[in-house]
Amino acid sequence: MRVGVIDLIIVIAYIAFVLWYGVYKGKKVKNYEEYVVGGRQFSAFVLVGTLIMTELNTASLVGLSSQGYVGGIMGLWFAITFAASLGIYTIFFAKKWKRFDGVSLIEMYEERFGKSLGNLAAIMMMLAMIGLTAVYLTSASKVFGTAFGWSYLGTILVITLTVLILTLTGGLVSVVYTDMAAFLITVIGIPIIFITAAVKSGGFSQLSTVFDPSLLTLKPQIDNAVLPASSIFGFMLLSVCMYQMSPWYAQRMFSAKDEKSATKAMSWSTVGVVILYALLILTSAFSRIEWTNLEDPDMGLIHAILDWTPIVVKGFMLAVVYSVAQSTMSSIWNTNAALITQTMYKGWINKEASEEKMFSVSKVVTLILAAITIIISYFFVTYVLRALVFADIFLMVLIFATIAAFYWWDAGKWSAMLSTIAGLVSAAVLTFSGVGEFVMVLKTVPIILIVGIVVGLLEPKPTGEDLKRRVEFYDKVGAPAFGKKKYLEAKKLVESGAYK
Repeated sequence: MRVGVIDLIIVIAYIAFVLWYGVYKGKKVKNYEEYVVGGRQFSAFVLVGTLIMTELNTASLVGLSSQGYVGGIMGLWFAITFAASLGIYTIFFAKKWKRFDGVSLIEMYEERFGKSLGNLAAIMMMLAMIGLTAVYLTSASKVFGTAFGWSYLGTILVITLTVLILTLTGGLVSVVYTDMAAFLITVIGIPIIFITAAVKSGGFSQLSTVFDPSLLTLKPQIDNAVLPASSIFGFMLLSVCMYQMSPWYAQRMFSAKDEKSATKAMSWSTVGVVILYALLILTSAFSRIEWTNLEDPDMGLIHAILDWTPIVVKGFMLAVVYSVAQSTMSSIWNTNAALITQTMYKGWINKEASEEKMFSVSKVVTLILAAITIIISYFFVTYVLRALVFADIFLMVLIFATIAAFYWWDAGKWSAMLSTIAGLVSAAVLTFSGVGEFVMVLKTVPIILIVGIVVGLLEPKPTGEDLKRRVEFYDKVGAPAFGKKKYLEAKKLVESGAYK
């Protein structure tokens, strides 16, 4: 065991506090809407904490930071990426999702494009979130298993059980308020480990002893053998595409008390996420000065935490790691439970389900998701960042449908459906052909957009009830940027009753 008794006590005390606080806050949750969207009550300040903690997951803590160990200063591009992906979300989508104000974002796809796309999106998002939570659990288990000398299975079970108790108690309310506690120690803890690593390693001046000069710059290089420009911009494109329809971000927008709170929280969170990721990536880069030839680059940050930090600080840092794992896993379980209960259970199985029934079903679904997470994490997840990328692809392929839903009047069900299918086929073919996952993204996204635009221009224009539903959708989320004139003309027809 590489962690002393005092550090273990600190971790246990923190977990106990989080569970108590989550249970305390969760006692007020009495119905389904409070469980899945927190009663739509959260201010920008509260949302910033939960947004940052949801994004700062253990897969990124371990997997994304490893790009610092692999690529030095060049690895900072993986932090800069979030300025683009979350910045675009803040400007173009945060307000739109809040105006829609559903329970699950699948409702938007159904309302705008029909049940077929809604069902396909539900299946893909369910699979993506199951994969993501397994990756997050794997990452946290690598840290705690190494720290305490626990078996991998034992570590998985301990983390899952404690997070599950919190999630089942109060749903999103428990998640959000415990995220605030996690946020406070994280914004203190990550700078501490960064400063410690810089001092222990000798800092920036020593990076040249372990990294090629081509990796000590932020200038992308097409022929760089370690981090070529294709990998950097492929990851950036994947992130930009994936985040715009991220289920957990949409859920946070639904839970905001108003549009201003939603957009303000996203803008502040964007800045915080970029800074914290940059510190983690640099910490991992510094770790290579001490541990030059690690077989698994994911271990760079773990070594920095376990071998460089002194007693008490080490326990504090492990509490940060648990906070990150707890926050993201509970958030995504809650989001996935809402999606499955709202779309699959109520939409496919029991259309007349009461709020009370939905509340109980969502808790059963959460239990099932936890069990599946354990199985996948134990048997299937090995390399964290690669597994994270492949899970994200299921979200990425909906990029045309998401943009078109909010911004293009002419897009209909066929353009949304066929562009999504084209993305899935392209990703599968390119993956099996052996190209890297980031190159696959660079080739697949243009295919998705081209298919969507071409089909959207050719498919029949809405009439009758379809026209009315489209007008009602844009009445809710705001006029489309492309086709605003057509929307206003259609609105007049609907208001006059002439659309029939």
